[in-house]
Amino acid sequence: MSPNNSSDKATTVLLETITWCMSREPDSLRTPAIGPRVLEASYRDAVSSVVSSRRLHLGSTPLVADIPQGGRLLAYFPDAELACGTSQASSLGFFDVNNAPPWDTWVFVAEQPGQQSKAYGTCLVSWVPPKLTDRAQRGIDVNPEDCICWVEDCSRELRQEIDRVVQLNLHVGV
Repeated sequence: MSPNNSSDKATTVLLETITWCMSREPDSLRTPAIGPRVLEASYRDAVSSVVSSRRLHLGSTPLVADIPQGGRLLAYFPDAELACGTSQASSLGFFDVNNAPPWDTWVFVAEQPGQQSKAYGTCLVSWVPPKLTDRAQRGIDVNPEDCICWVEDCSRELRQEIDRVVQLNLHVGV
């Protein structure tokens, strides 16, 4: 697959994610019908399962044309989480006990270039709807292991990798 096809695919997945999330109530972003299958072989397989199920359920629904103001991309490092539950409580359930964002919001998995720590090498990128950014921020603020953050707060290398994949130039900054 050429880089352009890959970035077109990631951009389409992002638009599908936004379309799906904007059609849901804020407290129902863990739709059982599109949830990840139990015991997936990898994070990529889990995300791929969600993306495929979401696409199937969207059917011919028209995708949003623009990214809504106020929505943000979130980074979750699943190998760094401690499952302490503080982010879940503070975010009023936006994050689960493992600090994972709701699967309806999942977009893709990225690898952090040059990362020496396995805990922060793999990143799940998700999209947080505007109505939920405050709740997500409350979870981020109390997260002791820093396994969740806004993409714009990630390393420059990871932001560049995400921009390369999605090609929207939303995150790199100066």
